[in-house]
Amino acid sequence: MNTGLLRRYNKIASSWNGDAYASLRRDDMIPAIIKAAGISTLPREVKVLEAMCGTAKFGIAVKEAIEEYGKICALTLLDFSQAMLAQANIKAEKVCADVCEMPLPSENFDLVLTRFGIHDLAQEKQIFAIREVLRVLKEGGHYVLVAFCSSTKTQFYYNRIANLKDELAGNKNKEDRHFPTENEHITLLSDAGFKNIEVKKFFYSKIKLQGTGEMSDENGKLWADFISKIPNKIKKKMHIQKQANSNFEYDFPVTIFMAGK
Repeated sequence: MNTGLLRRYNKIASSWNGDAYASLRRDDMIPAIIKAAGISTLPREVKVLEAMCGTAKFGIAVKEAIEEYGKICALTLLDFSQAMLAQANIKAEKVCADVCEMPLPSENFDLVLTRFGIHDLAQEKQIFAIREVLRVLKEGGHYVLVAFCSSTKTQFYYNRIANLKDELAGNKNKEDRHFPTENEHITLLSDAGFKNIEVKKFFYSKIKLQGTGEMSDENGKLWADFISKIPNKIKKKMHIQKQANSNFEYDFPVTIFMAGK
C-alpha cells in the first residue's frame, strides 16, 4: 500500500467534495458513466461495487440511477482511506482495504466501478487490481473503468507532474503512481481476462497545478519551474497555460472503458 498517498487522501478527505477538487472529480461525467453502466441490462436486484471509491460520488449517482429505473441496488464501497469512506454520505457497506487484495467474495457483483484510481497504483501493481475486479464480478458482470489516459508522447510528463507533486507535498514514498496510456489500459483489461472491451473517449479534465494548496509556496515554485521547462511541443499537446502568480493549468484526457466477464 502506498502510505504516502494514503496520508494525502486522509488529509484532503474533508475537502474532496468541494470546489478545489471539482476538475479532478469530473462530476459532469456522471451521465456518461451511468450510460456506460448499462442499467437497462442489469438484473432487477443489482449488486454494485465502487472500488477505490474515495467519497463515492459516482457510486452513489449510479445507485440512484438504478433505483430510479425501478431496480433494487445494494451498494458496496471500498477504499484504502477510512477518512475518504467517512465522507461517503450514503447507507452502504463500507470496506477499508487495498484494491489489490479485496476482502470480498468471488463472483459477487453485477457491476464494478472504478473512477480515477488505477493511476494511484505503481505500474507493476495495476494488473493485480484489475484481476481482483474480475474475481469479484459475477459471470456476465460488467466493469466500468474511468481513467486519466495519457498519450505515449505525453505520458512521461503527466507521470512526472503527479509524482513530483507527491514529493514536494510530502506525500512521496518509494512507489510512483503511473498513468497508463489507452493501449496500456486495454492491455491490462485483456491480460486480466476481461472480454468485449469498449472505449469511449475523450473528455478533458482541466487541472490547476497549484489550485488546491497542498504544498508550500516555495515548493509550488519548484513545481512550476519544472512545468515551465517542458518542451513547447509537449506543452501544446497537454494544453498547458500559465496563469497568474506562476500557476499553471493543463488538460488531462479522460476515457471510459467498459468490459465484461
